Amino acid sequence: PHSGGAARGATRVLHPPATMQSLGRKDLAGAKPGEAVLSCSFNQDRSCLAVATRRGFKIYSCDTGTCVYDDDMGAVRIVEMLFCTSLLVVVGAGDTPELSPRRLKVLNTSNHTCIADLTFVTSILAVRLNRARLVVVEERRAVVHELSTLCVQRTIDTVQNPRGVCALSADDDSSLLALPAHAHAGSVVVHDCVNLHVVCELQCHNSPVAAMALTRDGAMLATASAKGTVIRVHCLPRGDKVWSFRRGVVNAKVRTLAFGGEASTTGEASDDSGEPGAKLLAASSEKGTVHVWRIEGPPRDKSETDIDHEERAFDEEPHHPRECDASHGVLSGVLKGGTKLVGGLLPSGLKRRVHDTWQPTRDAVTVHLPRPANDGSILDRAIGGVASVASTVTSAAAGIGNSRFKPNPEWPGIAGVCALRDGSNPTEVHVVAVNGDGLMCEYGADYVTGRVALTRECSVDDVDGAGFTRGGDGTNGDGDGAAVPGG
Repeated sequence: PHSGGAARGATRVLHPPATMQSLGRKDLAGAKPGEAVLSCSFNQDRSCLAVATRRGFKIYSCDTGTCVYDDDMGAVRIVEMLFCTSLLVVVGAGDTPELSPRRLKVLNTSNHTCIADLTFVTSILAVRLNRARLVVVEERRAVVHELSTLCVQRTIDTVQNPRGVCALSADDDSSLLALPAHAHAGSVVVHDCVNLHVVCELQCHNSPVAAMALTRDGAMLATASAKGTVIRVHCLPRGDKVWSFRRGVVNAKVRTLAFGGEASTTGEASDDSGEPGAKLLAASSEKGTVHVWRIEGPPRDKSETDIDHEERAFDEEPHHPRECDASHGVLSGVLKGGTKLVGGLLPSGLKRRVHDTWQPTRDAVTVHLPRPANDGSILDRAIGGVASVASTVTSAAAGIGNSRFKPNPEWPGIAGVCALRDGSNPTEVHVVAVNGDGLMCEYGADYVTGRVALTRECSVDDVDGAGFTRGGDGTNGDGDGAAVPGG
């Protein structure tokens, strides 16, 4: 590791576009929208979007939608920023030995230098960092480094983790790290990366965990299973209290979980019991939707038996299509006329599933991401659903010329990467998300009324796009979508 330390000399904030490195754009011949983008991620304060492409990487401002940094270093599969500083890390896509998926480069964009080049045993699947720690996740282990020296602090063996599922709190004082645990499918172990000990181990789901997120201070952990129907938020460090949210009744791969700011309309940060204050939670999936929930009220005690009962009862539904079809009219009656009268007419098993489906907290806001058009036009891509994760990843990875990197079918791609930013009034939140065509969209949402409006959009791929366009019609119209405040 570089003896000078990674964080030293890398505290400069990214410059405005006019003063940043200006590299000529070379469009990839025959590339379809989104194919040039291999992955993207928001920084810790959601002020920037880092985009890894077949040509290198780019940094976009979430305030303006413009590219503020561009580096044509070669095909990059992972790029992660340290807040809005000039320090970032990249992992190559395997196009050249210098950009092997087993090598991690720590870069300083202020002077365009490589601070360190670290090599690992197997391919790097995920990278997380804050101002104190750098965590590199491989398929069966996670390596914790001290950011200032890049010295290895701890190596943590994990269950097989082909998607690189992990979460690191942004607060360097806590530096909590959540990883899938060995104990049981769906269990998560939380590590303290500062004091180097295990904080707790939680049984979150009955199937493997597919996505997770920690709040900035590490007080709350959100998880989603491979089934994607139930989202849970655990209170840390004990993990004995939980909120449960229903994403939907059909299984789906959850792409991203993201916490937002305080969401309480009363302005209270916490209740008398000292539980974490009300916040927002977003979950995006391959279905092309982003659901946003309000985390409010006291959490309830949750035992492993409760989780087992709740998930097994709900998971029976896809295996009984006739029963579900026969009860469709009854379910409509439940929604229109209440559960007491109709509930008495249902078998006990189906009654329990209806209760589990509709009783948990429902989402306050639902956002539908743009769907790719058949002809790939920008205007058509600004209307309707979302791209398929699998097709986007396969075509993007396969498009790397003579690449030694073999696309991992578990790699999630770019569709559904999302973040929550504070709105201009107490009940408003801005949902920023990327679809499979590399279109970054910003939605203004009122989580009290459920109103959602597309305010701005821009392209982050190598084919087109230069800043946000306003209005939901994909043009530079007179839409009044306000600029998003800083994260």
